[in-house]
Amino acid sequence: MVSAKNAVSKVTGAVSTTPTTAKTGKYKVTVTQPSGLAKATGAVTVSVKHGTTVRKVTGTLASGIVTVTVPKLVKGTWTVSVAYAGDANYAAKTAAGASINVTK
Repeated sequence: MVSAKNAVSKVTGAVSTTPTTAKTGKYKVTVTQPSGLAKATGAVTVSVKHGTTVRKVTGTLASGIVTVTVPKLVKGTWTVSVAYAGDANYAAKTAAGASINVTK
């Protein structure tokens, strides 16, 4: 018998350091699990999109958190989606993250 995986409570993303046209930035992803259960582990992919341009970066969770480096981006507002791949305990989940506004 295969037991079902637990669902994570939520997946959130926030800009730590805004990227510019000249410098990379940082984006922090937090995967929250139900109280009392093990912290989520595994891969997270952050996709940023502006028009038809999409950039993807991947990181590995440590205690439910990962900060990934976002590449240099052109000016404008970039929408962000975060995809948690799941692990031995938790099912995969996707969510919209905070957008990135590149001004310089």
